[in-house]
Amino acid sequence: MINYQCPRFGGVVHTGHLLWAYVMMQQRIHPVSQPCIVRPLRLLVVMDVIVSATLAPAPAEADCARPDVYSATVSGNTVTIEPLNDEGRGCPDPSGMLRQNVSTGQIVKLADFCGQVPEQDGTGFQDGAPYIDECVPAGEYRYGFATPYQCLSACSADYFTDATVADQLPTGCQPSQGDSGPTAATTVPWGGTIQICALEGGSSGCSVANGRGTGAVFLVQGLALLVGAALMFRRKTHR
Repeated sequence: MINYQCPRFGGVVHTGHLLWAYVMMQQRIHPVSQPCIVRPLRLLVVMDVIVSATLAPAPAEADCARPDVYSATVSGNTVTIEPLNDEGRGCPDPSGMLRQNVSTGQIVKLADFCGQVPEQDGTGFQDGAPYIDECVPAGEYRYGFATPYQCLSACSADYFTDATVADQLPTGCQPSQGDSGPTAATTVPWGGTIQICALEGGSSGCSVANGRGTGAVFLVQGLALLVGAALMFRRKTHR
């Protein structure tokens, strides 16, 4: 039993509700006086609504016109990392921007040396300022926030972006004034996968609700199905 969130209907539709509607339709056609079964079923449906409302979180409403990702541009030994998201996160970010060397595993936290805030594009999104990482040695790197993007059930988001610096670092490379350079860090929030979460349900506007409380919801709905099945079986044996 799965709960579906569909904005056009303004709420969550449960299989328990559908069962109740079916039983009531059958009773209008062939009325049966079984309060000892009908009343508990009604109570179960009410419990279903209460449990679902209190425990099962509603799918997050988010604008999925684009994913929450990063864009890295390499120029010589300078890497510009632009966070692209509808939360407005950019440089400086409270959690900081991390750089991980793919080959050695070395992790550093970039200085809050920021570029200019980009102009708002025609889509209505306003991105934050990019990070500028200077004097980066040759190698393959991963860049991402120390605190990842929030994983929304209806949108896709990435932990990091890749960047490859091909040029050998010139001797005596000095960062620009105001760039204090990176500092050592110990961990990154990602593992071997780039993706935090993926777009689900296509572009239909409906998404599957998930998260805490689903066990209790399933239990109540399962009881509703059992009682409903008993009611329909009893009706057939009395025809």
